[in-house]
Amino acid sequence: MAQVYANTGSEIRSLATDGRTLIFDRLGELFLLEPGGQPQPVSVTVAGDMPDVRPRILNVAGEVQKVAVSPTGLRAVVEAHGEILTAPAKNGPVRNVTNTPGVMEREPAWSPDGQSIAYFSDESGRYALHVAPQAGEGAIRKFPLVAEPAYFFEPLWSPDSKKLAFYDNRLRTYVLDLVTGRLTTVGEPHVFGGFANVSNNMAWSPDSRWLVYPRGQKNHLTSLMLWSAERGTITQLTDPMGDARDPAFDRSGTHLYFLASNNAGPTVYGLDMTSNLYTPTTSIYALTLKAGALSPVAPQVDDEKSPAEAKAAADAETDATPAGQAGDVKAAAKGRSKAATKPVAAKPTEIDLVGLPLAEITRRTVALPIPARAYSELSAGKPGVIYFLEQVGDGEPGAGPDLALNRFTLEDRKVEKLADRVSSYELTADGEKMLLATLPPPRPLTAPPGGPPRKPSWSIVPANAPPKAGDGALALDGLEVRVDPKAEWAQMYREVWRIQRAYFYDPGFHGLDIDAEEKRLEPYAAGVLSRADLNYVFQEGLTGLSVGHLRGTFGAVPSARRVPGGLLGADYVVRDGRWCISKVLTGGAWSPDAIAPLAQPGLNVRAGECILAIDGRPLTAAVDIQLPLEGTAGRVITLKLGQPNGAGARDVTVVPVASEYRLRHLDWIETNQRRVDELSGGRLAYVYLPDTGQGGFTSFNRYYFAQMDRQGAVIDERFNGGGQMADYIIEVLGRRLQSWWQPRYGAIERTPAHAILGPKVMIANEVSGSGGDALPWMFKQNKLGPLVGKRTWGGLVGIGGTPVLMDGGTVTSPSVAFFNPQGQWDVENFGVAPDYVVEQDPKAVAAGRDPQLEAAVALAMEALKTTPAPQPNRPPYPVYPLKPKGQ
Repeated sequence: MAQVYANTGSEIRSLATDGRTLIFDRLGELFLLEPGGQPQPVSVTVAGDMPDVRPRILNVAGEVQKVAVSPTGLRAVVEAHGEILTAPAKNGPVRNVTNTPGVMEREPAWSPDGQSIAYFSDESGRYALHVAPQAGEGAIRKFPLVAEPAYFFEPLWSPDSKKLAFYDNRLRTYVLDLVTGRLTTVGEPHVFGGFANVSNNMAWSPDSRWLVYPRGQKNHLTSLMLWSAERGTITQLTDPMGDARDPAFDRSGTHLYFLASNNAGPTVYGLDMTSNLYTPTTSIYALTLKAGALSPVAPQVDDEKSPAEAKAAADAETDATPAGQAGDVKAAAKGRSKAATKPVAAKPTEIDLVGLPLAEITRRTVALPIPARAYSELSAGKPGVIYFLEQVGDGEPGAGPDLALNRFTLEDRKVEKLADRVSSYELTADGEKMLLATLPPPRPLTAPPGGPPRKPSWSIVPANAPPKAGDGALALDGLEVRVDPKAEWAQMYREVWRIQRAYFYDPGFHGLDIDAEEKRLEPYAAGVLSRADLNYVFQEGLTGLSVGHLRGTFGAVPSARRVPGGLLGADYVVRDGRWCISKVLTGGAWSPDAIAPLAQPGLNVRAGECILAIDGRPLTAAVDIQLPLEGTAGRVITLKLGQPNGAGARDVTVVPVASEYRLRHLDWIETNQRRVDELSGGRLAYVYLPDTGQGGFTSFNRYYFAQMDRQGAVIDERFNGGGQMADYIIEVLGRRLQSWWQPRYGAIERTPAHAILGPKVMIANEVSGSGGDALPWMFKQNKLGPLVGKRTWGGLVGIGGTPVLMDGGTVTSPSVAFFNPQGQWDVENFGVAPDYVVEQDPKAVAAGRDPQLEAAVALAMEALKTTPAPQPNRPPYPVYPLKPKGQ
């Protein structure tokens, strides 16, 4: 191998050859290269209408990012394609509140007085908070925020519609006073960011004078803090020994509700795989805000009340929020003259917690009579009524658990389920209705893997009863905006760089002059004529960061219509002019998600049989077998099976699948398992890890613990797609013998029972990456055994969520970097080198061998000779009492 050209310009993006001349592209230009010469540009002229550039009206129903509800539930506000729109619950037009092509607006929230909509806009080049009249007419108030590139989230209006609380990606909490324009940073930022399970849900008191917000602490748990808008004081409300979240003031102003867990500690850092081991339980608590106030769950006694007691009870049932009081005034005014009413002043919320010791505040905290379960998203409705989500199932893989919406009232102290498969909900400011987002049922097991996530549907329904199917459905199909692609692309070009400035873990950007790079490529971004070309410019600009995990989705790039195929889960050979089955994929044992069409009970399909016809249409080898199967995935079809000459023909009914990936993957795993069993004489376990996320966690638990009788193990993480840091797997692999146990009946047992105590060997390859880099690194770091194969991919600067681009595209920004205990950046851009380099020789693989697997087995078997797995050496049974000889 010899170098034929040293490139000193922009990156070469593609390379091809006719065997003599090379052709490559570099920053949008094509070059020809003769070895030993210099690149010669190729002039290409393309004429076209370029319809992607034309301004037009675009339906954006499929680009909804956020939906929020108006204070009385008459309308909803929607973020879609960078615009803020409102849509009616029943009657009226869709309004585009912003109507700013080429400007990105995010995170809308409707004011409790119904007059304004707040959102974040990048109109000025930095995100600022804008407040627009809800009808779209009149001046927009604009409030600059911070000078640094930052992203802001979830603006929360105070009940008097004069203040907004929100937070940013830098872990800080803010309050903006809309009257004075003053921006206040509230308290200290969260201690941890990155992969920490940080809570940001906040709550305003009914009189808008107090804000309760969460702060992540040094122990990774969250505490609730009370901030006084008048004095700026901060008081910690919850004990750091528990994880407290989701505060909500009762609308009477008498107490504060919140969720808290006393066993969440192992789960609050999601990067660690040990956080997958169990689901913590949560209880719902109430904190009385004023000394002398009764507990909201004090014993209930039916009795006549004194005037003072009656007044106190009435006060406790009064909605003290302006929206609630306005509703009461409106209700009381029905049937009377329509004289104008003055704005309702909020009833003061009396709080005397400032300055109290935490122990005293804790003594005012009581658990509500609700069983401890996995709860989230607590909200307060009318006085004495709360709502919360409950985890009720595992849900669809990769989409989070299934959630139910519950309602609890202090009056009857009962939990009522309102809805299933809830994605989110939001109560209206007056507490009468709610915006409910629900998901469709999970996809069937026969659905193609890796399909789009389930999309929610929204409805506005009464808050006091379970909604009926179809009630209050919010029609968003007609959402349309005017788009100017050139202006959008210019905005997205700026946005991509802003995301890197706001999120990239290294403020020095790996030595890249990010300002100069943005300026250098700006003319290219301005000249693109398609969204795909803009992605090309993104790739060119971000390449200089030289980091893994930097990638994006395509955005609004046109794509061809995809027609699902149909696969039978089989290998074929052509014999006597027929397609004949050479192997039937079965899906193996204990894999309910692996649907094998030809291996279903009663079909008795065997290798050697030929497919003579599909749905009555004869099939010969002159036709590609996939042609008559096109479009049959998930449909019932009939196959005629028999010998090539038609002998023994019979019909079977099957349902083809859209993908054989799962079937073939399981077949590969089980083939490897059998091979290891054969080579080791049944002494070694074989465990495959497809990733270090939920799939790898499940696969490890399935295969490792089922082979506890083996003396050693081969851990195969080739092609590992990453995920979490697999600390759990390392801990289990590193378990050592602690003791033996002799029961009265049965075999001798041991502690730990769930361990393979002999030698272990891991296999990795150049496609193992991210968490698949970290796992072999930890395997070596903990000296668990040798690593076999090839050097891994080399990507250990991890990513979290980043804001979506205007047209729904995304770009990541690696935000959390790995360094080793010796204080050195490690693995990124290098990988993990094996102790034994073994190539997958193509000739050997084509012959059915696996050189890396064979080498791993040989190493493990050699280790068993020198360090065999420990065996019990039971002593004689004791005789008590023991006495010295001669006594």
